[in-house]
Amino acid sequence: MEVPLVKGAVSFLKVVSQQLPVYLASVTPEEELNQILEARGLSSWFRGVYGCPPWTKPGAIRDVLAKEGVQPDEVILIGDSAGDQQAAEQCGIGFIARDSGLRFPVPPALLFKDLNEIEKYFRSNIS
Repeated sequence: MEVPLVKGAVSFLKVVSQQLPVYLASVTPEEELNQILEARGLSSWFRGVYGCPPWTKPGAIRDVLAKEGVQPDEVILIGDSAGDQQAAEQCGIGFIARDSGLRFPVPPALLFKDLNEIEKYFRSNIS
């Protein structure tokens, strides 16, 4: 609840959620995750939230694909861990990495230091 937000998180969510559906998948248990998002005033930015349990990240990705009626090549996962990278690969979706200091088994093609940089990338490349 008291962990600082990733640099650029609020700006990123404001910009991107107006253009694209944004979902959150986390290893935090879903009930706790929803409480945190609500308490911090972040819930409204997400079209859906998936916590673990009950969801796995690949399961959440597949559910989003079905709900949105989109193909894997139309989806991007932004993540900060090897687990995120593996879930994206397993589901055949794009992956953008945020450098959290954790190691990735395969160096990501797109690696940014924070969400400010990812927002700039989106502004330039995603329409």
